[in-house]
Amino acid sequence: MSDNTTSISPTTAPVAPTLIPSSAPTTAAPTDSPSSLPSAANSPSPSSGAANTPQDNNTSDDCDCSNCNTTTTSPQQDTESTVLLIVTPPEFEKYLQYHISGFQQLNPNVLVQVEIVNQGAAEGQEDPFRALQQRLLSGDSWDGAMFPAQLLGSLDEELWELDEYLTTSSSSSSSMSSTAAASDVMPFFQRYSLYGNVTKILPLDGNIVRMFYRKDLLDQHNVTVPRTWDEYQHVAQYFDQNTNVQGSCVSTCGGKTTHRNNNNAADWAFLVLSTMTQTMGTSSGFLFDPITSEPVWGDAMKETLRLFSEHGHEDTEDCQGGGFARGECALTYTWDSGNALSKMLMNPEIGVAPTPGSSRVMDRLSGKLENCTPSLCPFGEQYDDIGIVNRAPYAAFGNWASGVSNSTDNNRETADFFSYLQSQSFQDILPNERTSVLDSYQYKHTEAYRWINDGGVAPAVAEGYTQSTRAMNSLNAVMNLRVPNAEALLSIFDEELSSYMSDIDTKASLEFQESINLREKATTRMTARVENLIASQPEFTSAYQDSIGFSTAPREAFNYIDEDYRTIAWGMSGLIIFSSIALIFWTVLFRKNPVMRAFQPFLLIQCAVGVLLMGASIILIGLDDQMFEKDILDYTCMAGPWAYVVGFTIFYASVYCKIQECAKIFKDPKKHKILFVSLGADAQFTGRLLTLNGAILIAWSVSDPLRWIRQELDGGMVYPDGTVETYGMCRGAEFTSFAFGSMLYFLNMFILVIGIVRALKCRFLVMEYNELQWLTLALFPFLECWMIGGSVLAISRDDPTVVFSSLAFVITVSSVCAGLAIFAPKDWYVRKHKYMETRSRKETDHPSNSGILLLQHPKFENQKQLDHLQTELQETLTHNTELEIEIRGMQERFRELSHMNENFVHQSHRNVRALASPRNPETMTDVSYSTNRISRPEQAPEVDQVWKMPDDEDDTEVDTDEIEIAGPLESFTPLKKGQADNTNKTSNGLNNLPTSSKNNGVKARGGESDLDNLVNGDDVEALGSKAATMANKFKATAGRALIGDGVGGVRVIVDSPNNKKSSSQDANALAGDRPSQQPPRDDENEALVLESTQTG
Repeated sequence: MSDNTTSISPTTAPVAPTLIPSSAPTTAAPTDSPSSLPSAANSPSPSSGAANTPQDNNTSDDCDCSNCNTTTTSPQQDTESTVLLIVTPPEFEKYLQYHISGFQQLNPNVLVQVEIVNQGAAEGQEDPFRALQQRLLSGDSWDGAMFPAQLLGSLDEELWELDEYLTTSSSSSSSMSSTAAASDVMPFFQRYSLYGNVTKILPLDGNIVRMFYRKDLLDQHNVTVPRTWDEYQHVAQYFDQNTNVQGSCVSTCGGKTTHRNNNNAADWAFLVLSTMTQTMGTSSGFLFDPITSEPVWGDAMKETLRLFSEHGHEDTEDCQGGGFARGECALTYTWDSGNALSKMLMNPEIGVAPTPGSSRVMDRLSGKLENCTPSLCPFGEQYDDIGIVNRAPYAAFGNWASGVSNSTDNNRETADFFSYLQSQSFQDILPNERTSVLDSYQYKHTEAYRWINDGGVAPAVAEGYTQSTRAMNSLNAVMNLRVPNAEALLSIFDEELSSYMSDIDTKASLEFQESINLREKATTRMTARVENLIASQPEFTSAYQDSIGFSTAPREAFNYIDEDYRTIAWGMSGLIIFSSIALIFWTVLFRKNPVMRAFQPFLLIQCAVGVLLMGASIILIGLDDQMFEKDILDYTCMAGPWAYVVGFTIFYASVYCKIQECAKIFKDPKKHKILFVSLGADAQFTGRLLTLNGAILIAWSVSDPLRWIRQELDGGMVYPDGTVETYGMCRGAEFTSFAFGSMLYFLNMFILVIGIVRALKCRFLVMEYNELQWLTLALFPFLECWMIGGSVLAISRDDPTVVFSSLAFVITVSSVCAGLAIFAPKDWYVRKHKYMETRSRKETDHPSNSGILLLQHPKFENQKQLDHLQTELQETLTHNTELEIEIRGMQERFRELSHMNENFVHQSHRNVRALASPRNPETMTDVSYSTNRISRPEQAPEVDQVWKMPDDEDDTEVDTDEIEIAGPLESFTPLKKGQADNTNKTSNGLNNLPTSSKNNGVKARGGESDLDNLVNGDDVEALGSKAATMANKFKATAGRALIGDGVGGVRVIVDSPNNKKSSSQDANALAGDRPSQQPPRDDENEALVLESTQTG
């Protein structure tokens, strides 16, 4: 064992060089004031009352005891007990003495022994932890150790991996709290426990650096709490110039010395420097580039030296508080442990806040300080007045940690002991007498009520203190150097910073340029020495990456083109290229085939070449920076548009030349009957299109060509290693690229639409092999795909996979469909021709072997159809003429029937009047009823005629029982020969009327038999009297008569008031009161003629 070792005695007095069993009972436990240890009653206390008995047989056999007499005694020690040897620096002597007894009460079979290693015991020791490091690396046995975490890089291979222990249970009763204690550790310190992504230590301390300020003074002078180092400097200068209080005082713990021992110059410089150099997360590092190991400080170090020299550093051995704790300063920054700090926390006039940040940071690409932007400072805080401020919470030299030896058999028991210490952490960070080096690192340390209730801390101070503790959860928190030989690197910074401070102090006043020169010289010397040291350590890069938890960002962070999509697209591209080459050989092979000659092989080869170039462009647009360097991608970016546009132009030219010939045939079929494209015409048109598109492409390539650019994704993720989510794309100047791309898009879309429109105009042409229809189908896929693809690309321009997939889809679908429309029919017709030759056993000459014949022209077909329609029209007119003649004949027949019907109506009317009018017996013999016309009196009564339908309501009551209606056509029939019956029976000739005339007009029911008898008899007076009676009865019905028209209509004849007298006279005449009048004339009688109400 090394010379600089001591042991813990039960009475806490170091007895060198012996080792006393920690399990020995003590006379009294260390006491703390109630306010300092309010929870001490809840923790196990060391037992008391037993004396210590040394045991020489417990001396380590592996230890070099030439200069030490180390013994271990243990009263009543169980022979089966497990003995743990814990190596620790002197800071934890009382701390371990306090907790070991409590642990052993929970684990009586475990004995804990402690070995104290005096750090920096040798005078002039450059590294204060060199002795501890040498002890742990000496090969002597030990079970556990407590050491600063910055030694982790040197002790990596000596430490046991704790991941399995933290995820599985242990046999120890104290292990039940190990998982809980580990999970309570804040994320930053969990990451600090990793080395190479493996847990190697259990943290016991935080060493968080905070800013302390005099809240009462800032409020009194209306000064805000500094947020940046510039504001910190301004506040310090304000108090320096306007008050008796020093603006800022920062302890360097030993001042400007040439040794690391008790010198915190590098720690304070790193505090300021990290806010300017670490912006992309913890694993991006604040001193070196994690990939190249090159220093990243540059101008930031010069700015750090300027600020560092103005922060009022004081030469004092009190590293915690110094002049600020004595009330001499307004501002300071330090870590949160020590007795001086306890006084600061109890003072309500003290404020606590996270350390300031920086609004200017290092751009590692340019090596210059730049203002914070969202891309440069993704973890920054946004302020309305000063913009974005980058913060990098700092944990000083890395915290105290515990580790388990990789060579011990008691690794789980040792880990249980350190887990027990973690579970007691809150009691240890409160102000106490056993230790002053531990501070917050667990979640429970961020609960303000614990500090208020258990620690007696002022509420405002507790709030600020816990807030600054929670700030360490930032993903941009700083990890100090933990690489092998880290102390040598830190010593370089200490020495150069001390040298710079000495140069500043030796000169009473410095001019501006002189101070700049001093900072540049210090930075140059520092950089050179560090680079030389790193060059001598080949494994430095990998060790540095392990220490900061650096790992290459996942592939998703760079948004490369998805491999599955790329494989499918490139597979289709290869298929298109292979098929195009095969089609070229196929065309050449069958070039002498009559069918192939009709299709003109050079046009087919031109189509295949165009499809080949379009398919090849898929490969060019699918390249990214995970395959090639940026210089190569800059060429492929412009090669893609060139290949596709040239390919489409060549293909389209061959198709359009055929469509143009079809248009000529459609216009003049007599002059052009064969679809044939000359080589000169095709070359001329293709050249024109290539010149037009080529001019735009050349201008694009010269003025602002597409370049491969990788840029940050808006709203993208920031990964733990500091990598910001990016995407790579071929881009040029925003407006220029858009302008040239739009010109190409709309130009080719325009000529494509022209070709389709011209093809559709000729759609009624029927060409041999249906060539025109296939040409149209070859162009439509381009129109559809370009419209869909253009819309998708306008929406998603920042996703390489979407852009590539959309372009590959457009190119693949349009190229494949166009190729099939051109070559599939050709292959079928060639096969069919070969089959027909085989069947006929002879070769037949194709009639159109130098072009494609016109089979049907719409002009000729329309003429034939017109002639056919004219013939049909003539036949229809002839048929209509015959129908017109028939219609005329039917109209004449209808007029004859209508005239006949009118005659019957007149005859019926006369008969009724004749029956209803009484006659003078003396003159009745002179009246003849055999004539066709009957006269009536000169003065016919005027009547009002009102037509009524049978179902119309009428207020006039008509005795329907006495009247029956009959139609004229039904009642009257022509008088045939032989119909007269008994014409000679009477002298008046009444029987000369047709027999059916009795039923005409109105029939007097009830009197029909008497009337017949009278007519057939010889009693003329009786007949006249009967007629008068019937007339009076008819007139009694309110002067109305209902006369049927034979079709259901009824005409009502009403006497007017002026005719009442004449009506009465007529009635008297009928009654025989006066001589009878002459029968009315036919023209007078027409007013009483019945008219049909039938409208059809």
